[in-house]
Amino acid sequence: MLVPAFVLGGCLNPRAVDLDDKECPCAEGWVCDTSMNVCVAEGPGAADSGVGDSAAVDTGASDSAMGDTGAPADSGAMDDSGVMVPGMVKLWFEAEAATLDTEMMVGTDAMASGGEYISAASPGPDGTVPGPDGKASFEITIPFDGTYRIWGRAIASGESADSFWVCVDVDPPTAAGCSRWNTIPTMTEWGWDDVHDDADMALPPTDYVLTAGVITLDIYRREATVQLDKILVTDDLMFVPTGTGD
Repeated sequence: MLVPAFVLGGCLNPRAVDLDDKECPCAEGWVCDTSMNVCVAEGPGAADSGVGDSAAVDTGASDSAMGDTGAPADSGAMDDSGVMVPGMVKLWFEAEAATLDTEMMVGTDAMASGGEYISAASPGPDGTVPGPDGKASFEITIPFDGTYRIWGRAIASGESADSFWVCVDVDPPTAAGCSRWNTIPTMTEWGWDDVHDDADMALPPTDYVLTAGVITLDIYRREATVQLDKILVTDDLMFVPTGTGD
């Protein structure tokens, strides 16, 4: 059997296409094994490695990949051929890995992803506008232009403790430019809720039309004690996270 190549080793899957829709060849020193549709090392010894056809191609998108905040983030944006594609992006971030100001504090909970979460000890100074303090800030690299949604894993203890402000590339923050993420479902256990704006009483998810590149996601306190464990940014609009996410 031929030795499967690894994307991390600089080899490209022969079925891949680049952003200009041109076929990507195998890297120098590698040849295409059409039986497995992967690039393989050429040269003596490659034919008797004993690696079976079921050997997996490493896409490089492991759970240990690090996001810009230092939080573990699995891009989730690889198809079966190892190619990053739109519509499959899932960027995960631990809330406590954000840049926090003094009004946001970190708490511990064995049931939280990573064992920690963030919350505000006191409500924001004005519930009708976000800021100016009590902020968790993330710098996130968006791989593709597209429409994205944001999810949060949270615990809200009641109607007076069930909201944050969510701002994407809005500085200074404004009520018109940010989502008033209110009416997070009251729960005694961690659960996922999509970011929405309660200015629309139907509470549809907020769709963010983003351009590839670095964005700033700011989450401001609005009400006290609501807890935030984890964030997901995804362009898979049908995806609903469960458990602790990836």
